[in-house]
Amino acid sequence: MEKLTSSPGSRTMLSTLCTTAALSLAATVSADDLAADDFGSGDLTGGSGRWGAWWEAAGTGGGPALIGGAGGSHGQVTRLKNNARLTRNVNTSGCSDLALAFSAMVLNYEDGDEAYVQVGTDSTGYTTLYTFTSADSDGSFHDFLIDLTEFAGSVDMNVRFLSQTDSSSGSDYFFVDDVVVSGTPGVGAIPEAAAGDDENVYLGDEGDVITVTLDGSDSSDAEGALSGYSWRENGAEIGSGESADVDFALGHHIVTLVVTDADGNEALDQVAITINPGTLAGDSFETADLTHGWGSWAGPWWTLNGVKLGRPAVHGWRGARMRGTNSLGRIATVPGARDVRLTFWARVTSYEEGDGCQVKYRSDEGPYTTLYNFTIHNSDGAWHYYDFDLSDVEFSDGIEVLFVSMTEGDSTNPDMIVIDAVKIVGR
Repeated sequence: MEKLTSSPGSRTMLSTLCTTAALSLAATVSADDLAADDFGSGDLTGGSGRWGAWWEAAGTGGGPALIGGAGGSHGQVTRLKNNARLTRNVNTSGCSDLALAFSAMVLNYEDGDEAYVQVGTDSTGYTTLYTFTSADSDGSFHDFLIDLTEFAGSVDMNVRFLSQTDSSSGSDYFFVDDVVVSGTPGVGAIPEAAAGDDENVYLGDEGDVITVTLDGSDSSDAEGALSGYSWRENGAEIGSGESADVDFALGHHIVTLVVTDADGNEALDQVAITINPGTLAGDSFETADLTHGWGSWAGPWWTLNGVKLGRPAVHGWRGARMRGTNSLGRIATVPGARDVRLTFWARVTSYEEGDGCQVKYRSDEGPYTTLYNFTIHNSDGAWHYYDFDLSDVEFSDGIEVLFVSMTEGDSTNPDMIVIDAVKIVGR
């Protein structure tokens, strides 16, 4: 490892160059800052340039990367400890002479503690550019400059910082600041990709796949028409063109749209397509009694101590309003059903300590299982969507859904939960 110094004020002042990724000082002269972030915003959404999205912080054993102070002149920095990682995408399409600059400080590392600087793309996976060890743990910031020539032209280059330290220590830290991706831009401006809104799609009663139309018509290029659209999942192309009809199987799919302009510049955007099982039974309480619904219900809703139907409702005009001590239950005949989920909307108001409502189910004639318990912590007066996975349960005959309210709930007490749009989905 070689340390170089240059004139004061240069970004390469006390630059540390990896022997496997050396970058000459001359190469930085003509390069532009393509994307930069000094974490001065105090969160993971700051920075400028060609960043494709916000920083993604993740990790276990101590939590994800956090923004905070490190003392001295650096102000806000990113702090990583234990198993934490920080990742951000940058569009370097058409660019050359790429380099990654950043400042870093290692604190209290012991033998076995390590941190990594990595860069990766869909096509290459992640490459470790530098590994920090206890030998770097001097408690001072140093500026690093790493050659990224081999990643030139990537539309989806990801910069990642990771730490792997002893979780029993509370003081092992890896600090990162002043992250800059530089390079020489290509011809023209990069286009803008727009893959559309995320979609929740439900399968029909038969079949394991469904066709979804992907729409990239909101993509644009300030300098003219786009010359190419490529829809990809897990790096493989699944469709082309401004719109594409694609068959998706049950599950969650992340689709990437890559658009290309006449100069060869590319941009990407992602859309989430979730394919859900079809609805086996559902009710939005739109009639004045408890007999409404569609699908395989075996009969109407049954109640204990009465449940009122009326406003508010998240869909239509009515919801099921529960307060005091009462219950609302219904059975659906779903012999042999697979991939079953219970979904509904709920709104809790004026709950106090001790108030609650349990959501239960049972398969066939078995015992009840409690899925969820509404308490004072849910009492914000807003509608929320709930989705419970019952795919591990065998339903040889039917499923019974039961809501059990337990509040003070006399005629003058406002403690209330409203249930709406109950669905049993599966196939």
